[in-house]
Amino acid sequence: MLTDTSSSYRLSKALIADDHSLIRDGMRRLLQQMTPDVEVIEAVNCQEAIHVLAEHPDLDLVLFDLSMPDRDGLESLSELVDNRHSVPIVVISATEDTEVIRRVLAVGAAGYIAKSESNERIMQGIQIVLSGGVYVPLAQARALMRGEAGRKRTPLANLSDRQREVLRYIVRGFPNKEIATAVNLSEVTIKKHVGQILRELGAQNRTQAALIARKFGY
Repeated sequence: MLTDTSSSYRLSKALIADDHSLIRDGMRRLLQQMTPDVEVIEAVNCQEAIHVLAEHPDLDLVLFDLSMPDRDGLESLSELVDNRHSVPIVVISATEDTEVIRRVLAVGAAGYIAKSESNERIMQGIQIVLSGGVYVPLAQARALMRGEAGRKRTPLANLSDRQREVLRYIVRGFPNKEIATAVNLSEVTIKKHVGQILRELGAQNRTQAALIARKFGY
């Protein structure tokens, strides 16, 4: 989670999006320590951040607070990522919840900085991102790695993508004939997939398979 520590990076223009002026001021000072002549644009809510990114495609960095009051943070982050023109977006947040960080990275953020981190660590994280890497605080990175390892050990780990798709329909109560129609496969093929799913999950029937799947988020 902490990659590419090269000191070679470009920082000419940055956006800081946070509804607290103290945070914006503090982040501005850190960016100026890194590059004294950096141009810093500020936004006080999600909608303003989206507008600034659209108006300034030459941004080198976006620092984005996940908890601004006007819109859902993850939804706004996803919109920013979709329209970023290759600008790295780093979430800055007071929460250190590992699940939140996992979702932020899944959406496409280039890093996650906890507001509790030291100035030195924040600057290091920004440098890593500007150099093309991904930054997450060490403790959270370790927790994410443990979580990934745990997911790999679930009964669902050996299912193929197609079998996972079929399993989702099983959870929703679809019979084989309707699953076959939905995924454009023969009913015989679906029956084979269902049998393999039951064996992998150690389930005696479809109901048990659905209960196991729901336990793991299906």
